[in-house]
Amino acid sequence: MKLTLPLALLALAGPALAAESGPAAPPQVSPRVRFTGADSALVEWETAQATPSVVEFGETTKPGARVADPAPVKAHALKLGGLKPETKYFFTIPSTNGPAEIASERFQFDTNFNFTIPPLATDLPDDETFGRLADEILKTTGVTRGYCLDYGCGDGRLALALARRSQLTVVGVSDDAGAIARGRQMLDAAGVYGPRLLLLHTPTDKLPFTKNCFNLIISSDGLTGKKAVTASPELARVARPAGGVTMLARGAPSVRPPLPGAGAWTHAYGDAAQTANSGDQDIVAQDMRVQWFGQPGARGMIDRQSRNPPPLTTGGRLYVQGDDRIYAQDAYNGRVLWNLEIPGLRRVNLPRDSSNMCADDTSLFVAVRDRVWRLDARSGAMARMFSAPAGRDWGYVASDGLRLIGTAIRPDSIFKDYKGSSDFWYDKPAGASIAKVCSDRIFALGKDDGRELWNYTNGMMINSTIAIGGGRICFIESRTPGLADEARSRISSPRLYESTFMVALDAATGRLLWEKPLTMPSKNPVVMYLSIAGERLVLSVSGDARYFVSAFEARDGQSAWEQSHAWSRNHHGGHMYHPVIVAGKVIAEPVGYDLATGKTVLTGLPARGGCSTMSASANCVHYINWDYDRGAVYFWDLTTGERRRMAGSRAGCWLSIISGGGLALLPASSAGCTCRFSNQNSVGFATP
Repeated sequence: MKLTLPLALLALAGPALAAESGPAAPPQVSPRVRFTGADSALVEWETAQATPSVVEFGETTKPGARVADPAPVKAHALKLGGLKPETKYFFTIPSTNGPAEIASERFQFDTNFNFTIPPLATDLPDDETFGRLADEILKTTGVTRGYCLDYGCGDGRLALALARRSQLTVVGVSDDAGAIARGRQMLDAAGVYGPRLLLLHTPTDKLPFTKNCFNLIISSDGLTGKKAVTASPELARVARPAGGVTMLARGAPSVRPPLPGAGAWTHAYGDAAQTANSGDQDIVAQDMRVQWFGQPGARGMIDRQSRNPPPLTTGGRLYVQGDDRIYAQDAYNGRVLWNLEIPGLRRVNLPRDSSNMCADDTSLFVAVRDRVWRLDARSGAMARMFSAPAGRDWGYVASDGLRLIGTAIRPDSIFKDYKGSSDFWYDKPAGASIAKVCSDRIFALGKDDGRELWNYTNGMMINSTIAIGGGRICFIESRTPGLADEARSRISSPRLYESTFMVALDAATGRLLWEKPLTMPSKNPVVMYLSIAGERLVLSVSGDARYFVSAFEARDGQSAWEQSHAWSRNHHGGHMYHPVIVAGKVIAEPVGYDLATGKTVLTGLPARGGCSTMSASANCVHYINWDYDRGAVYFWDLTTGERRRMAGSRAGCWLSIISGGGLALLPASSAGCTCRFSNQNSVGFATP
């Protein structure tokens, strides 16, 4: 039996669900798997009634092991142990309350994507004095993972105590060559010198590290009273922005604030306004350099052209969606902070739908089937769960201040197939792949208390056109009779465009501000997007071998200007680019228009191949070129016209170059592509 909740009860405080009488059922909410150690994982799920917890799992589809807890609960958590590295596991969650046991559907997780850091294995006795000091540091700062700099490290005993008690990688530096030599000898003899512990003899006024890379900076010399250590410009240079903590002596530590002018990428196309622009002022095209590279690599991603949700970055974290999994990384040094295996997460063909995740500085919001999960940004733990209206899955999701904006779609409407056929590149200019996922209700909830603020329904909203900005929510809505009666919200019929309206709602109240009839320039568009930039709405419709770009007054929907131009090609993404609004221009590749007047201001856009769409920061456009002689990532300064080519790297085939926090970030997602520079690493770029 499936529990459905009225709209007034959409939010659930924590993972527990409202009780309901009757026989127990398999998981009501998709399970999630969190790795807790080198050979262990925690499986969490929810049920409508309190039942015992059971998981059956194994390396084949026939379970070989069973873990159970007889205590009846609604929020379940079972630890699986003895897991092998680099192994795919299958598991089911049976019901145990009723006349017979009923198995759930079969789920999977893969230990190839276990990024937990194992504890240090050593027989070296723990130093009680430095152990107490390490405990104090970890409790006071709250930093337990990432990279730690011990500035004036002595012989490394505090560094060892910190590494033992946390998931930190600790690097000690000192200008005392003798102390460094003694420390290296001690740690090497204990078998712990290397990946987690490193001591360097170096001048402390010129550190050999890239900027903005350390999550925690401490000083053994300063904290033990050996000598006074004060903050310096060099320590400020290497501390991670947006939360890097420095503790050089006993007392309150200092926390580095975000970079001035740093932007964020909180939604699929940069912001909820769909500008494809982070607004980051620290991306300087000609000065970009590698900040970090490495995990998680391409193996766990949805590869190439299926156009799955783009990554996000805010609050110093990078969120990357793979194939039924999510990684949270430190945006400044690439360290994987946490990751979840989430069966049923996958969503592809975003140009005809909307993303299933968004973020703010404290949380990641993820739509999975009929729920949105609010995950804690620091740990990935479930903070709250929100449910779609009864009988519906969750479609569009956006963060708007203290509000969570959502839409309702019919079950089995999203695109999720991505391999086995070129049809799943979703690149053809006609056919099933251009069907649009539409919602029949849009609503707002309080993020913290889940209270319903408003809801609106009047037709079928085209998900790819929902944009939020300037206190308004705008979208294109079809009121063609009969569409709401279709079995799925994925609509392929050209009838979708027979009676369309542009609609604006007040974001705070849901009140209708205005609506305007809209005549579509194409009878069955390949893609269509709506963006908000200041007091302008920009509608981009692709069809009939052309891009039709129109601007409207955001205050009342009056037409401001209209333009059109030919596609560059009808394959490899040339007919489905998302517009970029940057520096007062609307770039609808291969042409740029003045946002205010509609005049053509850019015709010399880079001639490029490749399937990806451009993205931008405050005054810089990021893109890839498929050209085999010079294929690479580029940064293009719109003021000077200069373009910097980052040879040897490339992004994925839809939108995988994003910016924010002073960084340009490229998670690996193109290993199967035959284009040049199919990079197997995720990469972060920054100015030096």
